[in-house]
Amino acid sequence: LGWATWLVHPKETSEMAEFTGEDQDQMSLADAMELVNGDTRQRLSAIQTLQKQVEAKDLSRDELNALTDAIGTLLQDRNFKVCVGALKVATTAITKAGEHFKPLAPLLMSSLVERLGDGKAAVRTSTLETIFAILHAVNSPNL
Repeated sequence: LGWATWLVHPKETSEMAEFTGEDQDQMSLADAMELVNGDTRQRLSAIQTLQKQVEAKDLSRDELNALTDAIGTLLQDRNFKVCVGALKVATTAITKAGEHFKPLAPLLMSSLVERLGDGKAAVRTSTLETIFAILHAVNSPNL
């Protein structure tokens, strides 16, 4: 949120304070997914929280659906750090979800194929890792 927004809506900006440091550890999966549409710093913070949450617990079907949508949004970001982070979260979630990810795989594939043409090698490498995780999880080379 810019300074002009704060001048117009000071209450809203204080309520939407950024999660950093200790607060980030207390952020829920749902809170992190809400920050996906924030500024770059908020998105990077959300990605760190998503990674921790995905590693720490098994996701429900609804959480996996919401996470897939959030990752799809993050993959459209121009910042390569956001894309690489989103891809790492996706790979972890896909690996943990296994066969349960199968119905969601087509939702990410077009975004992943687009990222194979990215100018940054780190994004292309992470994209390949995510695609391989999907192929391994769904046991289908015909995806």
